[in-house]
Amino acid sequence: MSALTFLFSLIVTVVGLVNGAATKNDQVEFYVIKQQNLEVTFSNFGARIVSLKFPDKNGKPTDIVLGYDNVEELKADKFDFNAIVGRVANRIGHNQFNSNRTHYKILPNDGKTILNGGKKGFGNVLWNLIELKNTERFSEITFTHKSVNGEEGFPGDLHIEVKYKVISYAINTTITAHSVNKATPIDIAQNLVFNLAGHNSGNILQHDLQINSNKIVELNKDLIPTGNLKIVNNTSYDFLHRQSIGNNLKKEPEGYDINYVLPPRVGLATVAHSNVSGITLAFYTTAQTVHFWTTNEVKNVRGKGGVIYQPHAGFSLVGEGYPDAVNHPEFPSEIYSKGKVFSRRNLYTFALRDWR
Repeated sequence: MSALTFLFSLIVTVVGLVNGAATKNDQVEFYVIKQQNLEVTFSNFGARIVSLKFPDKNGKPTDIVLGYDNVEELKADKFDFNAIVGRVANRIGHNQFNSNRTHYKILPNDGKTILNGGKKGFGNVLWNLIELKNTERFSEITFTHKSVNGEEGFPGDLHIEVKYKVISYAINTTITAHSVNKATPIDIAQNLVFNLAGHNSGNILQHDLQINSNKIVELNKDLIPTGNLKIVNNTSYDFLHRQSIGNNLKKEPEGYDINYVLPPRVGLATVAHSNVSGITLAFYTTAQTVHFWTTNEVKNVRGKGGVIYQPHAGFSLVGEGYPDAVNHPEFPSEIYSKGKVFSRRNLYTFALRDWR
C-alpha cells in the first residue's frame, strides 16, 4: 500500500481531562490537554504547542517536539519552535513589496530579509485564549490575536484566530484571518518541529520520509526564490519514495530549508516514521507548499530537560504559500484585500504502525 494513500485506522476511545473557561491574559500561560493517547501542552505565547506526547512502541509516552521548559527560554527562542508564525511565514526578499500601487518597506530580522513575520512576529507575542472546550470525543483550544497597522511595516489591521482540535491520535489546526481595513499579505503557518524518536534522542537522520511532491521552489544563496521551480527526481531533494533523511542529507550536508510544491488538492503531503519509537506521522494540509527544514542553524540550544539541541535535532513540515510570493507575480498571490478571509487547515496524525 502506498504511503500517500495509507489510512490510519485506529479504534479511538477518547477521555478528556481538561475543562476551562474563556480568559484573556497579560502573561505567559500553559494549558494541558489529554485525549487518551495524546497529551499536548499549549501556551498563549505564540499560540504554540510546548510539548506533544504520544506513546512509543513500548507504551512509553514520548515528547516528539523540540521546545523549552520555562518562560525565559520560550521568550528567548530564535526559531519559533511549534509556534504560529506570520503575518507572512518564511522569507520576504529585500524587505519590501508593493500592494495597491503602494511601496512598503518592512523590518529585517534575518540578515537582509524578514523571516516569519519579523522580530515581533506572531510567534513572539501573547495571544488571547478565547475557548478551552472539552467533550468525551475531543478537546478544542482557541486563540486570537490582533496585528495592528504598521506592525513590522505591514499595512492594515489583521484579526487572526487559531483553533486546535485534539483527539486521541491527531491534532487538527484551523487558521483564519482577515484584513480589517487595508490590503495586506497573509501567509500564517504552524511551525511544528518534530523528532519522532523523542525530542531528547539526538538527530533525525534515521527517520524515514516521503513527500508527495516532485517540485521545489528554487532559491538563491540568500534562500530567496529565483522565481523558478525545479524537478526533484533523482536529486538530493527527491523524497517521492520513502527513504531516510540521512541518506539524502549526505548530498546536502548543510541540511534542508526548502519548499516543496504540492499538487492541487493533494491533502496528504508527507509521511514520516521513526524505527526507534515506532511512531508514524502523516501530515495533511490545504497549503500550496510544504516547507521542510532540518534545524540546520540550531547549535548548542538548551531545550526541555536541559537537553542540548544540535543541527538536525529535529525537522519541520510546515504548510505555507510560496515564499516571497509578494515579489513574484508568477507565484499565487498572498495579498488579501479588505475583508477577504485567509483560511488554512493542517492535520497531523500519529500511529504506531510502519506504513510499508
